[in-house]
Amino acid sequence: MAIDDLDFSKLLQLVLKCNHDSGSVVICKDKTKFDFKEARRKLNRCLKRNYYYLSREWPYKNVKPKIVCEKYLLDNENLELNDYRFLCCDGNPKFIMVDFNTTDKTKKRRNLYDLEWNLLGAEISYPRELGIKCPKPNNLEKMINLSKRLSKGIPHVRVDLYSIKDKIYFGEMTFYHQSGTAKINPKEFEIEMGNWIELSKTKK
Repeated sequence: MAIDDLDFSKLLQLVLKCNHDSGSVVICKDKTKFDFKEARRKLNRCLKRNYYYLSREWPYKNVKPKIVCEKYLLDNENLELNDYRFLCCDGNPKFIMVDFNTTDKTKKRRNLYDLEWNLLGAEISYPRELGIKCPKPNNLEKMINLSKRLSKGIPHVRVDLYSIKDKIYFGEMTFYHQSGTAKINPKEFEIEMGNWIELSKTKK
């Protein structure tokens, strides 16, 4: 889909994003308040850039830029979804990341949980949010098993899943979390993450 193919008059709530980069997301929650002109401007700008030269993530380099249109998903209480991000190494989920206040980077928080849903003391790029109680998903075990299957045979990958009314939706799989530039505290946890990666099984 190209920008000129979009007929905004026929669209209700939706999410638009490019297939060849990261961060080019446009969310329309209410057509009466949506800035169509700015949305076109942003997407046009993103379509013209090659994300490889920004992030050095080689899989992006030769992707033909297109726009993906998706349904805007909400949870049971009409709130924005939690994105459950499973950090996996060869079929073994190690921990789960959940972000809060994602629309404002100055207020964004990120909690890390183990597979039993215990809050970890480590931080990745954003501070922990101790004041927010994030309930353990009813289908956590199913999401863990799915992340195991999807990550099997891959030395390191992040599997992103959503849960709506106990139904699991696939978000994405990424091999380069934050382009490999995330700040991790404490340093011991960063070293432990590195030790999880086993490259001896990979093909040269």
